[in-house]
Amino acid sequence: MMRSRNLISTKYMLIGVLGAILSLQVGCSRSFGWSERVDAATIADSWKTYAEFFASANSIPLSKEQFISQLQKGTYTQMSISHFLSLPVENHRLARYHSAQTAEEAYPESDRPRQNQDIDSVNYFLSSIAPVSPITVAIMMDKKGKTRLIKLDGVHRMMAANILQHDLRVLWINLREI
Repeated sequence: MMRSRNLISTKYMLIGVLGAILSLQVGCSRSFGWSERVDAATIADSWKTYAEFFASANSIPLSKEQFISQLQKGTYTQMSISHFLSLPVENHRLARYHSAQTAEEAYPESDRPRQNQDIDSVNYFLSSIAPVSPITVAIMMDKKGKTRLIKLDGVHRMMAANILQHDLRVLWINLREI
């Protein structure tokens, strides 16, 4: 009888340990890692943002080929969220929603440019186990001679990294010279 109880308690202890291990593995599915280099979609989206919203302000006119050439020469850095926020980077929402703990807090109903696609995208990156493409920031000189830092692509990835309290991986693209 005593031996039977010991076997049962050992069985439940092993089930408990196995459950703890599995819950750790499920928690790992929310791990967040950056790719070494930007992917093709990030390149295309970065060009689109630049061409549609910022090219006309740049002091140097750039073709798509010149933009991509400068992108390929860019510099990658890993930095904390607080370091990123200390820089005068335009066109991101991180400062406004720095305390967000969920995709819904990062994109409240009153501020969802792409409606539920914003929520879905952040949640995708929160649960991604594959490395994600770095964000892109252009460094350009506007026509008034002011140097500007402009986030071109990656706001959903940025918000997911912030929620998970991970550093950012940034590709800095120098558009001040060809």
